[in-house]
Amino acid sequence: MKQAIHYWVGTLRLELKKLFVYRGSFWIFFITQPFWSLTQVFMIESMFGQTNNIAGYNRFNMYILLGTYRIIGSLGFVFVFSRLIQLPNLVRGTDPESLDVLLTKPIDSQVVATTGSYFFGAISSTLLGFIFLGYGITHLREPIVMWNVFAYICLLVIGLMLYYITLLFFRTLVFWFEELYATRELWESLNKISTYPSRLFTGPVGIFFNLVLPIGLAGAIPAEMLTGKIEPIMLLYYCIVVTIFFYLSRKFWQISIKRYSSFSS
Repeated sequence: MKQAIHYWVGTLRLELKKLFVYRGSFWIFFITQPFWSLTQVFMIESMFGQTNNIAGYNRFNMYILLGTYRIIGSLGFVFVFSRLIQLPNLVRGTDPESLDVLLTKPIDSQVVATTGSYFFGAISSTLLGFIFLGYGITHLREPIVMWNVFAYICLLVIGLMLYYITLLFFRTLVFWFEELYATRELWESLNKISTYPSRLFTGPVGIFFNLVLPIGLAGAIPAEMLTGKIEPIMLLYYCIVVTIFFYLSRKFWQISIKRYSSFSS
């Protein structure tokens, strides 16, 4: 664990140095990233111009959901996305950086191959997410309970973990199917589920996406915990589920990385 922390601190310092050198690129992304949220704001205003309730959500519940999704998604983009999106090119040998060299470092292969690259331009989306969140909360008629705030913060962390786990799974498939190029699109399609109220999914589909593979942790579930739509005890359940998925992702990585030699030989 000490090696991992040392690695993260070192790569973070290096990335910050690059940030000061290439400030222009940072500001371009910092300014343009929030514009992607304008279409979502337009959709919310259009929908609630026709109705006052969608699956138990009012206009301000939707802004809390949008803000939560922006916060988790943008933090995932800052700390997780850049490295994992690079993984298939590392495996195929088409990236300037060599996976062979990375694997010789005295550190866990999953840590060095799937973390340590950052994209700070997405921080503006994080700030915008907090603005949406604050706007939604200040316009709610119901009071926010402090326990729900604590559970919400915990679910933000858990949701970020699931963001990493699911993206890791799809990108690790390159070890099994070297010519599979659509994993990013598959993951993005799955992740979009978290932008919808969980009550929209009923029956077996609802059980799967709300309990078995709770993709809503990247948006809807934390938002519903904050507003009291989910029982607080569910925090413990989601902690257990994500811990299990993290363990399985570790095992899947350890099995998959053993196949790398067959591709590089």
